[in-house]
Amino acid sequence: MLNEKLQEYAIIEYIFGSNIHLEIVQRCTDILTFMIHTRTLTNRELNIVWSPIDGNQHRSIIHGVCQVLIDVSDSLSQDQRDYLFQKLMKMPMSFIETQTYLLIRTLVQSTMACVRVGGMVNIKIVKTNFTVY
Repeated sequence: MLNEKLQEYAIIEYIFGSNIHLEIVQRCTDILTFMIHTRTLTNRELNIVWSPIDGNQHRSIIHGVCQVLIDVSDSLSQDQRDYLFQKLMKMPMSFIETQTYLLIRTLVQSTMACVRVGGMVNIKIVKTNFTVY
């Protein structure tokens, strides 16, 4: 019932859409966690959550979105974490800052914790080259 209302009223779109506000983003962790636990958080919603990072948003908004993703990372399924890894891999290196590194580290730790407790995870190793100037 609540999931239907969240979708009907486009709450995720409202929170992470064009009128995004940092304080609202910082308070939406419970909504995302609820959607994860009820298995209604899809790649579509993850795209909406991710959109401020890809968009032309202020640095504080990007940090806030990264923090929300960090906060829910342990609850995400491995497929959802993989989806976020794919998004991160498409980011230009110049856009990656401390908060983005923390997100990467947290996603890796969540994946490794899943492996340690006996979960089956397919891990794809991708060769990444970093150039330092």
